[in-house]
Amino acid sequence: MYKTLSEYAMTNASIFQNSDRQPMIRLFGTDQDQMTTELVLMWGSLLVNVPVTGDDTSDLSRLRTLTSYVFNMYFEKYARMSDLFSIDYAPLENYNMTESGSDNVTGTNGGSSSVTDSGTNKEVRNLATSYTSTGHDETTNSNTVTHNTTDTLTHNTNDTTTFGRKVATTGSSSSTLDNTSTDTVAPFDSDAFFNNSQTTGVSSNTGTDTSNVTNSGQDSTQFTGTDTTTHTGTESTSSSSVTDTTKTDSGTNTGSIDTTNNTQSSTTYSDNKSENSTHTLTRRGNIGMTTSQQMLEAELELIPKKQIKFEFYNDLKRLILIGIYN
Repeated sequence: MYKTLSEYAMTNASIFQNSDRQPMIRLFGTDQDQMTTELVLMWGSLLVNVPVTGDDTSDLSRLRTLTSYVFNMYFEKYARMSDLFSIDYAPLENYNMTESGSDNVTGTNGGSSSVTDSGTNKEVRNLATSYTSTGHDETTNSNTVTHNTTDTLTHNTNDTTTFGRKVATTGSSSSTLDNTSTDTVAPFDSDAFFNNSQTTGVSSNTGTDTSNVTNSGQDSTQFTGTDTTTHTGTESTSSSSVTDTTKTDSGTNTGSIDTTNNTQSSTTYSDNKSENSTHTLTRRGNIGMTTSQQMLEAELELIPKKQIKFEFYNDLKRLILIGIYN
C-alpha cells in the first residue's frame, strides 16, 4: 500500500531533511516548505514509492531519507548548472572570440649622411617705404636773473695835444639853415619834461672865404676820478612754444642682393630601438550556421532549465514517485 505525495504533504509542511535546508536554499533560492507545495501542485496525485507501514513518523522519515539521497546524489550536477547559468552571454550570438598577443622589437639602427649645398641666390627687392610722423611738441621756459653787481671805473689819464701846423683855406660857401629848437624843462616835483620855449628861424650865408691860420701851442687835458655803477634788481623771462608737426616720407627701395652658398654638413646617427606592443582582437556575432530565430528558440527551451529546482523535481519524480495516479 502506498500514499500519494499530497497525503504526505497534508500532514507535514516539508518532505525534506532539515540537514539539507541551507544547501537547497543556496542552490534553489527557496525554502523547503515552498518546494513541497510546488511538488504537490505538479505531481500531488502520484504515489510515493515508499510502502506504508502504518507508522506516519516512520513513513515520513523514509521519504525524507529518499529525497536527501536524490539531492546529494545529484548535488554536483545542480552546482555545475548553477555556475553555468550564472555566465553572462548574448542569446543571439554564437561566435565570440578574443585574440591577444604582443610584439617585441629590439634592434640597433645606425648610419651617416653628408650633404653639400652650393650655389648663388639672388634676392630682388622692391620695397615701398612709408614713414609718417605726427607729433605735438610743447616747450615752456622760465628764467630768472637777479642782479647784484657793482662796476667801478677809475680815471687817471693825461691827454696832451701840441699844435705846430699852418692851415691855409680858400673857397666859397653857401649855406641855408632852417633851424627849429625846443627847450624843455622838468618841474621840481616831477621826473617828466615839458616844453618851455621854441625858436624857429632861417639863415642864409653866401660868399668867399680865404684865410690863413697858423696853429701852435699845446693843449693838455687830465682826467681823474672814479665812476661807480651798481646793478641791482631781478629780471624774469618766460617763454612757451607749441609746435604741431606732421611728416610723411614715402618712396620705393629697389635693388638686388647676390648670395653665394657653399655649405657642407655631415650627420651620423645611431638608434637603439626597443618596442613592445600588445594587441587584442575581438570577434563576436552570428557566423551564419544557425539563424537568429533558431538561437531564440533554443534560448526559450533553456529558460525552464535555468530554474535548477525543477531539475531536482524531475529527478524526484523519476526516482521516488510511481508514475501511476491513484
